[in-house]
Amino acid sequence: MFAAIYVLLHLIITTYMLMKKKMDGFILFLLSALTFILLFLKPDTFDILNYTDAVGYVSYFTFEPLFSITLMVLRNFLSPRLTIWVVQFVILIISYLIVSITTKSAGENDIASIVKYFILVVLMPGFLLGFSNALRQCLAGLLMILSIQYLVRKKYSLSFLLFFLGIMFHFSLIFVVPLLFLAVILNKCQVRGIPYTRVNGITIRARFSIPFTFFLISIPYMLIFLIFPSTTSIFLSTDYGFYFNALFIEGRQPLYLKIIFVITSYVGSLVFAKFRFERFNVSKIDIHHENQEFLVLTNNLRLILLTVSVLFITDPLWWEAGSRVLYYYYVVEMFWMVKAFQMGYLYSPLWAFFVNTFAMNVWNILNG
Repeated sequence: MFAAIYVLLHLIITTYMLMKKKMDGFILFLLSALTFILLFLKPDTFDILNYTDAVGYVSYFTFEPLFSITLMVLRNFLSPRLTIWVVQFVILIISYLIVSITTKSAGENDIASIVKYFILVVLMPGFLLGFSNALRQCLAGLLMILSIQYLVRKKYSLSFLLFFLGIMFHFSLIFVVPLLFLAVILNKCQVRGIPYTRVNGITIRARFSIPFTFFLISIPYMLIFLIFPSTTSIFLSTDYGFYFNALFIEGRQPLYLKIIFVITSYVGSLVFAKFRFERFNVSKIDIHHENQEFLVLTNNLRLILLTVSVLFITDPLWWEAGSRVLYYYYVVEMFWMVKAFQMGYLYSPLWAFFVNTFAMNVWNILNG
């Protein structure tokens, strides 16, 4: 039932977008109501049940520091399930805050626009998988996006603080640091994922440049997989060693099935941007530098994260660990999508949204 609602929402929004109809009034109310059902009436499954159980025995060393402390403080006032609801509510608030910031920076200050983009974000795998399952990594990913927002605004201290807080919610974010650093370097070298223009409302043809230097990032990973067999035993000795057996013990989806949808999403958005004319909205004449900077940076980061995730397919023991890397792709993609819409693109971000209608890992979470 809940997967059916998810599919219906995607089809309604895709149809409205293609027809270029404005979403307000009744349609926004309908979408909001169906989204509410999807988020709050779905029975608890998988990690939500585990987190609820963990509230009673959590200590400082049970999870990452900030997540453990959050649960330890909240359990003094709330029941275990209400404690987890508060965490999920925080995820909603941070997501809305990011959407609000990025929408206002694009010159759209009306509440209808913010709600529309927020619904788009909520219906992407990055949000639904996090809100309904991977709470810790979702919080880390959202703080990463906030960090990038302030990075492009050159507020480096605040950006660093937010990224550090993200690491304190999920240590896997540490591995994104060199990937984000590479994306920033590519931006500085003016390697563009989606070009931009300041010309008043003209029709442009989007050009993609795919730097094969992205694949240089594969070198250290191939060394790990092929040259150092002891890597597996080292990884097993850490707190994340259970990811090796998670696929087989819990019957999780193979990484390659998830990768198929992600590649389809990425390549499709590339093709639409390359071979379809995209028109900027005439009302969006003043496109700020920070908007195009965020768009290009997140698009580069998408490709880098996808490239690294593909490398984990080489050994089934690494598939669940690879899914942790892939999750950050999902988070980056949903806010890249919003910014692309806001800067006047249609077919490229809409393809990324539509493909995820059929994301089996989301269906799995929604149906339990």
